[in-house]
Amino acid sequence: MIALPVLLGSCEKQKEPDYSYKTDEYIKSGMPDPSKTWNNQDFFHAISTLDKIKAKDSLALPRYNSKKSGTLFQHLISEDNLSFLNSDTISLQEKAFRIQAFLGIQSDLSRIYTDIYSREQYYKKELIQIYLFGIRITQKMLDLAYKINASDDVNDRSLKSAFPTIQYAYLTMMSYVLGNQKNTSIFDEGDLEALSDSVYISLEKNMPWFDEMGKKMLKQELQSVIDSTSSIKIKNEYADLIHRL
Repeated sequence: MIALPVLLGSCEKQKEPDYSYKTDEYIKSGMPDPSKTWNNQDFFHAISTLDKIKAKDSLALPRYNSKKSGTLFQHLISEDNLSFLNSDTISLQEKAFRIQAFLGIQSDLSRIYTDIYSREQYYKKELIQIYLFGIRITQKMLDLAYKINASDDVNDRSLKSAFPTIQYAYLTMMSYVLGNQKNTSIFDEGDLEALSDSVYISLEKNMPWFDEMGKKMLKQELQSVIDSTSSIKIKNEYADLIHRL
């Protein structure tokens, strides 16, 4: 009689099955080599390959922290692929052209890993990582925009007018992330709390330039998350942000 609860407890702690492939199988299907930095064309092939795999077997996408495919998934959202931003041989104009493609990449990854036909999400942990990737991308875009604004190069003058568009892209991303964070029944509370930490740090860093419309939108989104979550940590962090906005 004593052994039964122990057995049940052990079963409850088991991880869900991992139906992903080994990296070599993804490469055979058309995935670029994850041992090298990917350019925009590589990501085009990666997204195309993921779409084909999902159409064939929706549970076979690369997984976060998987022994079989975790390295590949991490490469999909790795900042190593943004290393061109640190290059002294690439112009600011070329950097701006390259990084804007990552908004589409992040959007495609989110689309591919989301099951629009089910309330439950098999890839709930992967989606959290993809949301975090979106926050990092838009911050990188803002950082690059600041460098462009400070540049005296005549070739960068035309890019300066795009700064409000970059700010809008950031606010749109944050609204998107917060909108998904309201789905507390889908995601694990610990993962949502980790996401809230990144949201908090990001909004705290950027709030000096928010206009009144942006502040109002963010306050509404933050309050919606507060109303939907049972996490005291998230409630406290977001209440503090609302107070400071």
